[in-house]
Amino acid sequence: TTDTLDPGSWADTFGQTAFYGTIFNGLIEVDREGNAVGDLAESFETPDGGKTWHFVLRSGVTFHDGRSLTVHDVISSILFHGKEGSRSAVKSLLTPVESITDDGDGKFTIALSQGNIDFPYVLADQHFVMMPADEGGEIDWVKGIGTGPFVLESFRPGISVIATKTPNYHKPGLPHFDKVEFLAITDPAARATALLSGEVNYIASPDLKTLPLLERSGKVEILESTGLGHYTFPMNV
Repeated sequence: TTDTLDPGSWADTFGQTAFYGTIFNGLIEVDREGNAVGDLAESFETPDGGKTWHFVLRSGVTFHDGRSLTVHDVISSILFHGKEGSRSAVKSLLTPVESITDDGDGKFTIALSQGNIDFPYVLADQHFVMMPADEGGEIDWVKGIGTGPFVLESFRPGISVIATKTPNYHKPGLPHFDKVEFLAITDPAARATALLSGEVNYIASPDLKTLPLLERSGKVEILESTGLGHYTFPMNV
């Protein structure tokens, strides 16, 4: 019930799935092969080993309320996480950012304090979504207006998110559905039961112990594939 549309607060699968990639987009996304590729950024490059990054914003992208996506929105959306008093989960990731400048014609430059060839992956984090900004550089996250494939219809914290297909999404042929509904079912057993009963079509984070049960049902086929996620165990040495 503590879930909000504040992009700095999305800490679990529900927020990351129902908001990022559904209602909102970032500048960069990670493809199936693990490569950082442009999403709202049409292209990006570094001339000096990762210390300076030049971006070209994709043209013709509009927010769900009809406004065009601009570099001003991009800069405001990124700096939102690093402002004084911010509690964003990605505030520390902006520490190396020395400046973000609008170069005109949909182009902008991000200068870092030191080279980071993986910086595009930083911007692919689910928190760095683009939202419309006012003239003062403040984003309005409360209304849930994004550039994503679905328009927010309703959001009941701790219960559900319902979103409908946007008619002018910038990715050809997408999305595949006319409408999507996300339900917050926190109990793993209840999630599995909902899948088996047909109440839902998809569940996230299935309990590994229930996989044999799902497989024996005859209604679910278990497929395993190698993912890109990993856990680290940092140590003081």
